[in-house]
Amino acid sequence: MLEFYIFLVKMDFIPPNKKHFFGFFYMNIPEDIPVLPSGRLPEMVKAVDFDDGDPIGFGFDLGPRDPYDLLNEVKNTTGKYVTVVKFWQWWDINTLDESYSESDIDYFEKEMRAKGIDWPPSMIMADRILATTNPCFEEGHWVRTSPLVKFRDNYLFETKNTIYVLTGPGPRKIVSLKIAISFF
Repeated sequence: MLEFYIFLVKMDFIPPNKKHFFGFFYMNIPEDIPVLPSGRLPEMVKAVDFDDGDPIGFGFDLGPRDPYDLLNEVKNTTGKYVTVVKFWQWWDINTLDESYSESDIDYFEKEMRAKGIDWPPSMIMADRILATTNPCFEEGHWVRTSPLVKFRDNYLFETKNTIYVLTGPGPRKIVSLKIAISFF
């Protein structure tokens, strides 16, 4: 079954009345349809933009290999759920008060280390699940992981309950905690 969701987001720069600006067009909105304020939307869209961020050398080159072969190989070495993903992004979660852009990753890491944090809290945002043993996930859907517990072999991102197998390349970026947890 296909599910479609339509989100109407009101742009802040138009005075509130019955005619609202949505993206590139104006439309009359009936009173009973809720309109979401734009609020964090631009920051959320930027967070999932794959053209932003620094490319990193992580990720397994799947090539013509079946993702289930890789899933079973990793599954045999662990008692955790395993999820193979592609089109992923590595998010360093900004828990500091300052604002950083994606180009500030080196400076951000130095600031974290200065505060006694060796590795910034990190999550993966993946646009596609290729294969999974987790009954909570469906193939073809997106996933935002829980925080990193361990990273190994340049492609195994381990959380408390799941090992995510990162396939293909992905960018690394700094995302605020507020934005990261809004993807759930």
